[in-house]
Amino acid sequence: HYLAQHYSEHNFKFSAHKQAEFVKPIGDYLTSAVSQKRIEKGLSKLHDYEAILERIERKWGVDRYVVLGVWGMETNFGGYTGDTSTVRALATLAYYKYRGTYFRTELITALKILEEGHVKPAQMQGSWAGAMGQTQFMPSSFMRFAVDYDGDGRKDIWNSVPDALASTANYLAHHGWTRDWIWGYEAILPRGLAANSDPATYHSFASWAASGVRRADGGAMPTEGQAALIMPAGREGPAFLVTKNFKTIKSYNNSTSYALGVALLSDRVAGAGPLVGRWPQMDATSTGSISR
Repeated sequence: HYLAQHYSEHNFKFSAHKQAEFVKPIGDYLTSAVSQKRIEKGLSKLHDYEAILERIERKWGVDRYVVLGVWGMETNFGGYTGDTSTVRALATLAYYKYRGTYFRTELITALKILEEGHVKPAQMQGSWAGAMGQTQFMPSSFMRFAVDYDGDGRKDIWNSVPDALASTANYLAHHGWTRDWIWGYEAILPRGLAANSDPATYHSFASWAASGVRRADGGAMPTEGQAALIMPAGREGPAFLVTKNFKTIKSYNNSTSYALGVALLSDRVAGAGPLVGRWPQMDATSTGSISR
């Protein structure tokens, strides 16, 4: 009765369909996601945690800047992790049978996390949908991928930055991140290249180079590896050659806008310049779903 009185199924469905990465034009979304203020905060966090990030990269093989990018995109580097009780949010969604039995299972898993003592009940907070802490893990992802990196006996993704960063790297490593490889590049396309792009079709970088595709930053195209061409806003917007590491970023949140946010933020913190291409004033909205 308490749950029914304080929440409504409509409100949760409204929230689910109003996530910025799914409803904002991609240009607007990325302008906000990769803002100068966020880049500067990322540089500050890199300075604070550089040694830890370097060790995490060595252990899991995931680019330290991409780990930072996920942290920045998920919670603004821990600046806002959500203030909703995870147990209450999941209980409400389970009560309404939202997404079948999924949230009931997540609720039971959240209670197990509390039982194991990783976090105090009052500190188990996150988003309206139960994503928790600085990594915004669902309870099931916590059970599989959370790491006690600081060695205090608790996997504390709420309060321990080392635990949160290591957990993110562990998640990406288990979802297919290829060590010592890039996510991709912004690309400049020749005029004669077909406008259609298929993110599921990979060709060698050498093949792309032979067809006249160039890196927008003027760098040399890799001599090894494969990439797919994506044009999220159509031929009038920026184009990107993305490797399967980009697909791994999307495993965290199945949205092209989100994955580009992580990728471009990571590049800017690493010292790269802004995009060469410009986003159209009106462009298509990316699609996807919560998957983490």
